[in-house]
Amino acid sequence: MDLFQLGLLLYEMLLGYNPITTLKAGQSKLLPAGLEELEKILIKVVSPHSLPELTLTEFIEKLKPLLQN
Repeated sequence: MDLFQLGLLLYEMLLGYNPITTLKAGQSKLLPAGLEELEKILIKVVSPHSLPELTLTEFIEKLKPLLQN
């Protein structure tokens, strides 16, 4: 599984749908309030307009503090 697919899977688990159509339309506020930091991280890996901005290692390191709360 590549990083793009992993990001999409996480989004779909949290939202219940694939966010690609919404992201292509330029909307980025998809997650409920309080999850803004997670959303910023996920957008860096699932943006349909660019390649992932993070490596897998960077992605995991950024997620760790959010998962510990």
